[in-house]
Amino acid sequence: GRFPTAYRLPLFIAACQAVQHAHQKGIIHRDLKPSNILVTINDGKAVPKVIDFGVAKATQGRLTDATVYTQFQQMVGTPAYVSPEQAAGELNLDGRSDQYSLACMIYEMLSGERPFTATTAQALMAKRFTETAKPLRTVRAAVPEGVERAVAKAMATDPAGRFTTTAQFGQALASDSLHTPNDTA
Repeated sequence: GRFPTAYRLPLFIAACQAVQHAHQKGIIHRDLKPSNILVTINDGKAVPKVIDFGVAKATQGRLTDATVYTQFQQMVGTPAYVSPEQAAGELNLDGRSDQYSLACMIYEMLSGERPFTATTAQALMAKRFTETAKPLRTVRAAVPEGVERAVAKAMATDPAGRFTTTAQFGQALASDSLHTPNDTA
């Protein structure tokens, strides 16, 4: 069943912290999606676990086309959650790409709808460049305004418009405010 936002949000914030930990170790996941975040019970407490780093990429060293695409020239990532820069085939992805994917996931988790829909993967990815997702509160009015603002910022088309780190995104979600101690833009 569906859990109230008050229960889901802390789990999602913990998932942001886990992804930030990978970023601090120089790893970009590149395929964050709901099936790659499991919730386990640890000492009676629900704890999210980020899994399937099979297409993850180390941020150290020179990146090439071969590291982003498979041998059959298929894009790495899941179209419903992939960032615009990843959809465009950019080679030098950073943690803000994963942040975008997380924002798409929380949008869906809170609203029950994906931020973008289309009949083909190419059309779905193109919408990231031509459309803005409907504001969360127009889809589900119970979403706090600060959460809506944080998700919208994390889903900015240009990575420079997103939070500097995934941890800051999590902090903004936790504080129900767009501003965090390290990110006041």
